[in-house]
Amino acid sequence: MSFCICTLMALQSCQEEFETEGIDDMIAFKVTNDAEAVTRSGEEIVQIPLEVADEVLSLTLSTEDNGNGNFADGDVATRGAAFDNDAHKVSAIHATAIIENGNGGSIYINEENVSIANGKGRSTHFWPEKPLSFFAYTVSKDNVIMTAPVFQRTDGKCKGTFKYTLPAAAASDPKKDATDQPDIIFAITPDHSKEDGTEVDLVFHHALSALVFKVGAMPSDVYLNSIAIGGVYSSGDCNMTPGADNNVIFEWSGQKTLGKYTESIGKKAVAGEQMGGEDAIFMMIPQTLGDAAKLILSFSISGQEYSLEKSFKEIIAAWEADKKYVFTIGLPDEIEVEVEDQVVGAVKQDVTITNTGSSPGYVRAAIIGYWVNNKGNVTMPWLESDGKFVWGDQWSQYWKKGSDGFYYYLHPVPAKTATAYPLFDTYTLNTSTNIGTNHAFLTLELNIAVQIIMEKDKALWPEISSL
Repeated sequence: MSFCICTLMALQSCQEEFETEGIDDMIAFKVTNDAEAVTRSGEEIVQIPLEVADEVLSLTLSTEDNGNGNFADGDVATRGAAFDNDAHKVSAIHATAIIENGNGGSIYINEENVSIANGKGRSTHFWPEKPLSFFAYTVSKDNVIMTAPVFQRTDGKCKGTFKYTLPAAAASDPKKDATDQPDIIFAITPDHSKEDGTEVDLVFHHALSALVFKVGAMPSDVYLNSIAIGGVYSSGDCNMTPGADNNVIFEWSGQKTLGKYTESIGKKAVAGEQMGGEDAIFMMIPQTLGDAAKLILSFSISGQEYSLEKSFKEIIAAWEADKKYVFTIGLPDEIEVEVEDQVVGAVKQDVTITNTGSSPGYVRAAIIGYWVNNKGNVTMPWLESDGKFVWGDQWSQYWKKGSDGFYYYLHPVPAKTATAYPLFDTYTLNTSTNIGTNHAFLTLELNIAVQIIMEKDKALWPEISSL
């Protein structure tokens, strides 16, 4: 009986001691991504011509920092998608903390599973008197093949290590290797104490390289079968250390085994879509690309099968951690414009402005007129009042006259397509006595000059930049 009483008293004592510490003394986390915390690097563009059958395609590579997207409340992706869109949010992290003990440090929190809601999470541990160095990570899929990360603090420096192997290439058909590959993100926050605030900023970065393949403008009747990445390293050892501005520096080594990874597509090429769907992101080991590394695209044009192979070395020298590489395959970015009209008597009509290029673009037009004599010499300026325009009832929904005198079409004009609404319906020359007297033996030259720019370059024209 006395033993039970003592036990009860001991438990009561501990409870009283626990209650002296409030929830504000518990360690809390705020998870963000690198896109929110540091300045993004500028985009790099590389264009490579690809000759296929009678077509000349273009492979465009855009390289950018890989922002992790939304860290608000949501579920961890279970289908292999990267943490880079609103559909795949971070809902839990593994958190480790090391306390300084004079010998480098010892584990204070050991891979605690912390739930995240609206970008916030809370540990079950209270703040100690000494500063803590925090490590955190999470994966987007439960098929990850990696050793448990080892986190250390030695000689005042934080370090983490792990080994990783890509999931084996699928033996089934259709193959969904890109969809099956997980994303892995890490954060390191050294030397944070309670005095710095009970909320610890964890800024996450990708340990792997993300490769995305998109469809550009394509010839008609193109059917995409599959896209593959071959001759690339499938495993490696990763060391990570904290960098400036909450960055994480990843150093990969030990890459030996080569593998091939395929994503089946099986659908008609649609400009602007991601090949294989939004979840088809190749999450690859960062590496210097060797002679064996190849991009392989299998497709058909009008029922004829083709296989296009391209050495990665001809496109880019290496893949880096925390980078996204967006490859767009399609017709070259070319824009051209053509203007046609008819003149019947004193009426100019049937004005057609066509984007004859392979990419969508914005157009603007200038109406330029002058009076010439029978020798072709300009003798008088043209005035709009020399005739009458009929613009059409819906003209303002499609066109806008800028302060520079140009007429701007307010919608992008698709490739091989004319504007949906004409610049004007008709222009009828005034044949009154005054015009006839003043312009005797003269001919009106009324020309339409048109310019076109790429849709992505619309910021060059202030009149449409905000559209």
